[in-house]
Amino acid sequence: MIDYTADNLNCADRIVKRHRSMTVCYKIKTDEQNEDLAEKVNSLEKQCRFHILLFWLIVYRQAGSLG
Repeated sequence: MIDYTADNLNCADRIVKRHRSMTVCYKIKTDEQNEDLAEKVNSLEKQCRFHILLFWLIVYRQAGSLG
């Protein structure tokens, strides 16, 4: 009878290593996507603050010209 135990263990070990490397690659990719998303959110927040400031500046000038 042939003993396949060593081959099965090697195969299982390769599967586990592959799963770990795929998990690490996925985590790195996810972290990069999160950083990109954070940069976009920061950019949008800055634009929003600028537009709010601009809005109040226009309102203030309009109120000043009326008064």
